[in-house]
Formats: sequence, structure tokens, C-alpha cells
Amino acid sequence: MTTFIWSVLASLLAKDRSHVKPKLSWKQKLLRLSLVLGFIGALILLWQAYNSDLLRVQEVKVRGVSHLTESYVIQRSGILGANILTLNTGEVEARLRDIPYVDTAKVSRGLSNRVYIDIVERQPAIVWMSGGSKFLVDSSGKVLEEVSATPRMPLLEANTKGDVHPGSTLDPKLVASTLTLFSGLPEDIRASVEKVKYTPGVGYEVISSAGWTAVVGDDDRLEAKVAILSKILTLGDVSFIDVSTPATPYYRLRKS
Repeated sequence: MTTFIWSVLASLLAKDRSHVKPKLSWKQKLLRLSLVLGFIGALILLWQAYNSDLLRVQEVKVRGVSHLTESYVIQRSGILGANILTLNTGEVEARLRDIPYVDTAKVSRGLSNRVYIDIVERQPAIVWMSGGSKFLVDSSGKVLEEVSATPRMPLLEANTKGDVHPGSTLDPKLVASTLTLFSGLPEDIRASVEKVKYTPGVGYEVISSAGWTAVVGDDDRLEAKVAILSKILTLGDVSFIDVSTPATPYYRLRKS
């Protein structure tokens, strides 16, 4: 900054020796000097203001979070103490969207060195179990986080290829089919479902803690299959059901 000011001063006060110029009066010299000093003073004030706490982000308000904490969002944003005038809100929003739970993020400047962060979170739809680990996954297939306990929501055990980790994206069709299987069952039957199991080339199986297993097959005519499954489960103490071919379902009663 000092070097820049001296270079400006030198350029403004320098005389062009290649031309003969009229001699300036002392009043003209004083006026020129005053203009130069005023310009330099303004530059110094701007520089000090730019680097002062007056233009630093001192408070961040986070809105719209329930799964994430405000402190975590603020830390990931990296904007505390940043210059509010040169803050690149687009870069901050992109950084926040890297968080698996964040669907959309909007960063806006407020008064009194305050910045607002508005978050729309992704919502867990199912639990995805793979290789003994459990993950919360939203309806689009986005892996949100790994969990140790199993929340009260549909559980899908999927024997599929590929690494599963927070931030990765799984097949949304498998998520949608799992939700269809669960939502199509009556509430009392749904409560007894332990998990849905998916195996490539085989399809879906529904495994119940009540002791019955249902082979559903692929997701073709899935709603019809679930309706038939629900009907069969009212016929008695069923142990095995196969609705993979809806036109010719098969079931086996438990031996007394």
C-alpha cells in the first residue's frame, strides 16, 4: 500500500521535462499539493475501512436446519470474519451444497455485518443396509449419513455393487420401490415388516418379524403385487408367499 501511494504521488508531482511549461504560482502549487494529499488520504481511509472489523462478517444466522446444527453449517461456510463486501455468496452456497443433507443453500447479506444462510434439507426416506452398515437415504437416492441404530422407517438390504458412503448417490428406483412396498401394506402388517431385501436378478423379498417371507420379484406391476400380498396375509397363518407372478400367486400356511 505504501509503495502504491508513493508511486501515485510521484506521478502526480512529476514534471514533463520534454516541454516548457509556464511556471506555477505558489497558490497553484498549494492547490495541486492539496489535491494530491486529499487523494492519498482518501486511499488510506478506504484501505483502513476495507481491513477494519466494520466490514467483517461478525454474525451468521442459519435458518431451515433440523438434521444439521447451526454451528456446523457456519463452520462449513467459512464466512465468519470474511470481508462482507467481497464475500462470494455463490462460492459459499456451492460449498454448503457439498454437505449431503443440504438440498439448496441461499446466502444473503444483512445489516450490521450479518449474513443469513437459508438451508433446505434433504429428508431421510429409508434406511439402506449394505455390508453390515446402515445409512439414511433420501427419496432421490442421496446417502445422508451412516447410523448405528435403525430409525423407524423402511429398511432396505441391497446386495448391489459400488461403495456406499455419505454423499454418494444410489439407485432412486430401488428407494421408490421400497417405499411403494411399505406404503401399500396395511398399517398393522407394515409394522411387522423387518426389512425389504433386494438382490439383482432376483428382485425384492419382504421379510417379516411375524415369521413370514414374501417373494415379490422385480418392480413390474409392483402395486398390484402388494395388493395381492396384503389379501393373502388375511387368509391365515401364512409362512411363505410368492407374488412375483401376480396372475398365479402362491402361498403356504404354517403347519399347526
